Amino acid sequence: MPLFVLALALALLDWIAVARSNTRLGYITRPGVMLAMLAGLWVSADLTSLSAHPEALPLLWFAWGLVFSLAGDVLLMLPRQQFIGGLVAFLLAHLAYILGFGGLGYSHGLILPWVIITLLVVVVGSRVYLKIATGLRDSGEQKLQVPVAGYSLVISAMLVAALSSLINAHWEFGHAYLVSAGALLFYISDIILGWDRFVEPLPHAKLKVAVMYHLGQFGLVLGAALHYLQYT
Repeated sequence: MPLFVLALALALLDWIAVARSNTRLGYITRPGVMLAMLAGLWVSADLTSLSAHPEALPLLWFAWGLVFSLAGDVLLMLPRQQFIGGLVAFLLAHLAYILGFGGLGYSHGLILPWVIITLLVVVVGSRVYLKIATGLRDSGEQKLQVPVAGYSLVISAMLVAALSSLINAHWEFGHAYLVSAGALLFYISDIILGWDRFVEPLPHAKLKVAVMYHLGQFGLVLGAALHYLQYT
């Protein structure tokens, strides 16, 4: 737990760095958050011994999600921002989280609520993407439409997988609530990021993105850890 407290402290410092446009501090705090979270997960779950607890093995995918998120953070903060590289890194992070949830979350007997969850995410995601796609076209960034569409599809699938834990009998509500809230915050942070960059500037967009992104990661990782560690 001390490492997760350190990660939260670094996140707070990163929000200050973003609010004050302190790039030098951000070079330390932004990757520091993911590193501290990864170390906290590694220590609390003893990831090297999970092979002895097959039901807890999916937690390894959440560790990979943090690794890919760390790579995405680094790529997006470079002096010459690697947008496509960062997009791919976070796409892989979301795929890892989906695998950690065991797929898109459909379980026998719960098809109707699962369909409702999926349709809601699809409707919202489609409307947001169409608006961002228009912004990409108007700004001459048509080459980004396919990568952004692919990313939008994967993060939407991750949100469905997380929300589906709420209707999964194997998940305690508190743990399911944490991962669902985390996934939703992550999703909203990316909507704000895309909207601010390609549609129209939003007030304090960078700070809002940073806060929601970090809280989203905390929710996903802590909720998953609490759920899977009960099997160890």
